[in-house]
Amino acid sequence: MQKQSGMERIFRFSIIFLILYFGLSLLFPAADKKEEEVVGTATIKSLDNDYAEGQLVKFQIKNPQEEPLDAEIVLEARKSGEWKTLPLEDSSLTLSPSEKRTTSFSAQNTDFFGETGRYRAVLKGPEDEFLSESEFEVSQAGVFRSLWRTVFFKPIYNTLIVLIEFCQRHLAYAVILLTLLVKFILLMPSKKGIVAQQKMQKIQPEIEKLKKKYKSDPQRQAKEMMGLWKKHGVSPGSALWPTLLQFPVLIALFFVIKDGLMPHNAHLLYSFPLLQNFDFTNINFHFFWLDLRYPDPYFVLPVTIGALQFFQMKSMTAKRKKTAQKNGKDSSGSNPQESVMAMMTYFLPVIIIVFSATLPSAVGLYWGVSTLFAIVQQYLLQKQTA
Repeated sequence: MQKQSGMERIFRFSIIFLILYFGLSLLFPAADKKEEEVVGTATIKSLDNDYAEGQLVKFQIKNPQEEPLDAEIVLEARKSGEWKTLPLEDSSLTLSPSEKRTTSFSAQNTDFFGETGRYRAVLKGPEDEFLSESEFEVSQAGVFRSLWRTVFFKPIYNTLIVLIEFCQRHLAYAVILLTLLVKFILLMPSKKGIVAQQKMQKIQPEIEKLKKKYKSDPQRQAKEMMGLWKKHGVSPGSALWPTLLQFPVLIALFFVIKDGLMPHNAHLLYSFPLLQNFDFTNINFHFFWLDLRYPDPYFVLPVTIGALQFFQMKSMTAKRKKTAQKNGKDSSGSNPQESVMAMMTYFLPVIIIVFSATLPSAVGLYWGVSTLFAIVQQYLLQKQTA
């Protein structure tokens, strides 16, 4: 059981690490690619060389000069060997001295870049003066991206849009309802995982006896332990697979909330009348002091999430110690596995606080509601099986 618990903790930590990696990759895009440009003039660059169909195309514009600059963006597509100008309605902009901005054409992204092919953005100054250009490719979505969109992203994305309509365009209430919906769908798998974990704790003394008895015979030890698991109807992996199931759901929710509520994603909506007429510009992103599109400026939400995570892990540790003492085993620190768990009880909430403080508050709201639900579920199951 101890070995399995260690694997479980490592797996959970890996989940947090991967989420952190995805979040930072969105917040801090890859370094700008090199391209030919005239030193001292304003420049435009696409943030990537290759986009998938439906992906939002973003540009970075710089004005290194110490005076304002009136400029114009021209978008072009390569058709039949020639560059054809795309019908951009408002292409003019004024750049402040030493300004650096990232821009996109979200509302028209599908119209402009909805087909595979070669495109370019040209930045022109006063009197149609050429300043800079940047070319990029739009390609078909790969197998993995298409599978991800179909199985995870689109169902959760469309469900959230329906809930936003149901909640009169309040994103906060829609996120709360979506979180509860997902948790209730995964309720039975999660319950089985928790029950399996509790059973493994109860037979821990027998496992320890087998380890000592067959210390010099690993094959016999493994055989006897498999027999013990079969006798009690448990499996080391049964406590892990509910977490595996929730992992892709969590990542999908993260991306839906992070940048899914924008017009360029309209092509991902199902062909229902309610969804097809959805107005992305009329979503209420405010919830108390929060603007759910941005991190909490006062850090109240991240600290609350961290406190909830700490309470959940602390209660799990207390339950484990209580079970160990009931079975006549001391887990006060002699066990290195318990020492690692104790360290993670304090370390993991800090990671979560830092992580959630850098992300849109809607993501933190989901995480907080999900953790609170898990605490209540864990309490009820422990009370039921006590």
